[in-house]
Amino acid sequence: MQTDYKKACPNEPDTVIMRASGGNEYTWESIPFMSEVAYNSADQLLLDFDETTLVRVRSTDFNGCSTNKDSVLLVPQARDSIHFEVYPTYLEEGNSQVRLTGITPTNTTWNWNMDDNSDILVGNNITYNYNIAGRDSFLINIVAVDAYGCVYTGEQAVYTWRDFWAPNAFTPDGNELNDSFGFKAREYFTKFEFIIYNRLGEIVYSGKSTADRWDGNYKGVPCPWGIYGWVVNYTSDYKGVVKSGTEKGYVTIVR
Repeated sequence: MQTDYKKACPNEPDTVIMRASGGNEYTWESIPFMSEVAYNSADQLLLDFDETTLVRVRSTDFNGCSTNKDSVLLVPQARDSIHFEVYPTYLEEGNSQVRLTGITPTNTTWNWNMDDNSDILVGNNITYNYNIAGRDSFLINIVAVDAYGCVYTGEQAVYTWRDFWAPNAFTPDGNELNDSFGFKAREYFTKFEFIIYNRLGEIVYSGKSTADRWDGNYKGVPCPWGIYGWVVNYTSDYKGVVKSGTEKGYVTIVR
């Protein structure tokens, strides 16, 4: 039996074409059972599979006598995963340059949306200068397309260096990328408390430190797409200089 594999894109099944010979009719079977295998009597089988599958084929001649049998174990091939680097992820006045590097998959066209209304950047090794005036953060969206047309996506937040800062949007969609909202802060805060509220003024989350992160839910129910306000009350002690204050801002849930 001859087998020709076609490796699939992420989240898609592999495809294999199997060709048998030496008989007039063919009986196919698979473990686990697949109807497209069992109900096929031709000498060729086109099969999509996403789990390890044993396929057997038996051929018979014009008289119904068995002439040959064969089997093959189909194992899904490992998928490529997107791997890239954005460095640094913290910017400040006079040092707002980032380097964008696409690593895997190889033989790929890399597209970078810099979240600053600039044109999409194309390439796998790019240096870019941000204008950080008035911005707390940028969410870079990456789309990589390989030679087979498979699409890979990713994102990376880049922050403006302040005493503390937060992204202006997050995407709580369960893909483990930018799934929660929280604050980044320097290490000299002795108090850091915050609340997040919706447009009705309801407090949907409260935190007691920069380690606390909001998952976009309120009482276990996902909050809808939209803008939410936050208020931070803090006290810092930097080399004996104590400062207390309140800061306010907004974050957008994107679903």
